[in-house]
Amino acid sequence: MAIQKRIAKLLSQAADISQQAASLSAAGQIKEALNLEQKAEALRKQARRAAEELAQAAPPPGAKEAPKAESRLAGERELSARAVIVAALSEISVPVSPRAISDYARARFGTEIDHRSLPSLRRDEWRTWSSPRSNRVVYLVPALEGQRFLPVRGKLTLSDWPLERRLIGPWSERVDHLIATLQIARQLAWVERSQPSVSESLRDLVAVYAATVSGAIPDPRTLDPKKVEEAVQAELGVIGPRDQEWRAETARRARSFLNEEQLLWGAEPPQIIRRTASA
Repeated sequence: MAIQKRIAKLLSQAADISQQAASLSAAGQIKEALNLEQKAEALRKQARRAAEELAQAAPPPGAKEAPKAESRLAGERELSARAVIVAALSEISVPVSPRAISDYARARFGTEIDHRSLPSLRRDEWRTWSSPRSNRVVYLVPALEGQRFLPVRGKLTLSDWPLERRLIGPWSERVDHLIATLQIARQLAWVERSQPSVSESLRDLVAVYAATVSGAIPDPRTLDPKKVEEAVQAELGVIGPRDQEWRAETARRARSFLNEEQLLWGAEPPQIIRRTASA
């Protein structure tokens, strides 16, 4: 359990630092951003070493306690996968689908995540959140649509994000796609400097995200993260303010009548009452 918690904590800290680095980079503080990202990568290396220790600590096949050990190891792998999912969402920073999380985890961390398992993981998160013994810092929660505040199927977020970021409205999906493209392009710019040997898969992912952004890839033979960022910022300047205004107003409305659980997990769908002919 100690190694499990250590891995989760290290990856969570690394994701937080990477998010700070991205913000500094956007503000033009490149040197400070790179220094922070080096710290984040050092934490990820510690997490990988801890994971190796965990694998080496597993008992050999055929040991008397093998069934129990295998059960424990399966739980440890699940927790490690959860930590990677949290880290991926922290770096993307907007609601995305399980498949998008899986694609990013593979490209960024070299970790395979089965996207089909994420819906059940979200249900497990709710059960853990509901337990009075739970002490997690962050949970995987659904995005919320902005009319009845119902949970959106196929969109995951983090519970420590402000409500505004977890809402989906008329312009939100496009805005979120642009922000995700921006975040991944910034990660690529850093990886190309610090880990050029592992940047190819992330470069391919940026190309997929940027394909719908006008002017992001003027030359299909090359991909420049800076060009991608400039093109994304140009489109965000047009639709971003409307989306921010909608999110702010909708969040104020939600906070006026939803309770803590509903603000995280969504409201209950309305009940349909049918009357019989004799009623």
